[in-house]
Amino acid sequence: KLMTYIMATRFLTDYIDGDNYYKIKYPLHNLQRTRVQLTLLQDMEAQWDKMVHIIKKISK
Repeated sequence: KLMTYIMATRFLTDYIDGDNYYKIKYPLHNLQRTRVQLTLLQDMEAQWDKMVHIIKKISK
């Protein structure tokens, strides 16, 4: 979850700073990337218990 949050903040920071670090294909690309990462984070939160269960099951 932490890496997803970090990437969201990095994409947003780059968008605010003028898209200088990450290459973009269209003007709001980094803002869209931010939104995708935040949506992923919400989905991960909602499915966290299931994800942990699967990892425990396959790591036995």
